[in-house]
Amino acid sequence: TEKDRVVPDVMIICKKEIIKRNGVHGVPDLIVEVLSHGTEKKDRGYKKDLYEKCGVREYWLVDTENQTVEVYVPSAKGKHFFPSKRFANAR
Repeated sequence: TEKDRVVPDVMIICKKEIIKRNGVHGVPDLIVEVLSHGTEKKDRGYKKDLYEKCGVREYWLVDTENQTVEVYVPSAKGKHFFPSKRFANAR
């Protein structure tokens, strides 16, 4: 939103016209956050809610400690993220 400024760990933008000299002016298509003890609560809460509200098409949470990736996509109505897939290292 206009008042919220966050910097994701990784973002993929397919529409090059939203990339300006002073930043990204629009919604990234994919956002990836790498969880840590200091960021997990914010990544799973505030940032997930913000990305959902802004219309991010896919949100990944990478947990290096547990070696998992959680993939979230909007619901059919596009209002809320729901877990789409969860990948884990199969050792």
